[in-house]
Amino acid sequence: MKGLNVAIGVAAMSVCGLLLWNLSGWAAVPFAVLIVGWPWVVDAWFSLRHTTSGAQGYLAAANTLYGGWFLYLYDWVVNRCDDPQCPVSFVFAGVYALPILGLFWWQAARHESNCVTKEQKPAAAG
Repeated sequence: MKGLNVAIGVAAMSVCGLLLWNLSGWAAVPFAVLIVGWPWVVDAWFSLRHTTSGAQGYLAAANTLYGGWFLYLYDWVVNRCDDPQCPVSFVFAGVYALPILGLFWWQAARHESNCVTKEQKPAAAG
């Protein structure tokens, strides 16, 4: 599942880069990776560190939710907003998603530490 989370992140960053490239050309690709894509990078880093299936599930959910949030924001900016300054909202996409993503990342780390703690405790002799 670890590879699946990294693959989801890479695919999502690729789609994000292509969508932003559609708006403003090649100048948007580094922007997509550095500004909009940093939550996927953090999620991939957590995915490589956490090994339990529960933590991987939380990280996959965070990946999927951020991808949905980005697609919603992209649709809103491109199709619904008439203001020429609307694309500036892409700068804040990760910041606006941070409270929800932070909860998923915290829960994944908590799940990982609980599983490691349970493995380290000796079984009670009974």
